[in-house]
Amino acid sequence: MKEGINKRLVGVFMLMLTLVLLTGCGIKAQTSGDAIQYEGKEYAAIEYPANVFRYAYNGNSHYDIEEVEGIYPIDSPNWDMVWDDGTLYCDKKYAAKANAFYADDENYVWYLLIDYDVEDKEGYSVDIELTADELEYVYNIENKEKNLAVFFDELDKTASIFKISNDGVVRGTLLIGKYKREWYWRSGIMDESRESDGTCPEYIQPLPESLSDKICLEE
Repeated sequence: MKEGINKRLVGVFMLMLTLVLLTGCGIKAQTSGDAIQYEGKEYAAIEYPANVFRYAYNGNSHYDIEEVEGIYPIDSPNWDMVWDDGTLYCDKKYAAKANAFYADDENYVWYLLIDYDVEDKEGYSVDIELTADELEYVYNIENKEKNLAVFFDELDKTASIFKISNDGVVRGTLLIGKYKREWYWRSGIMDESRESDGTCPEYIQPLPESLSDKICLEE
């Protein structure tokens, strides 16, 4: 199932291009809360897992279609799905099964994406595996005491750990940064008491040593 991120991104590109070309062709759905009606069928909103990862439709970071009016079918091999205004919906008959699928880490391929801000070196991604202990630590990392906040320019590097569901539809992202030779989770929570020149430092938490070492090997 691990075909490499480049092939997956090409697939995402083709899907998103198709969606953009369909602008104006989609039939607007009737929306009611977390359910919509589309072409005579009822769809329920996908419930993303409630954990530290930020979940989204796998196309959103590559092509901004959230401002495109209309509703579009999603090419899913498992069940009928549609996209509407940034939200993914699944055929209501299969919604419970779909939510269980996207909640199971076994149904994802995991990657590490290293960022670079120099012209002669582009960011690259590699497969990465997290042990059960590393996963447990990461999933509980946001509950740890916040006692270290750094400014963005204090980070040596930035990267993302992300996972893409096996059907290519859902992506979960964890933002991380390297600080003093170790890798940390970037919480997105700012320490406003230390504002300087209009910016605030961000609280960070150390990743498990074993995971930090894995990431260092891929730099």
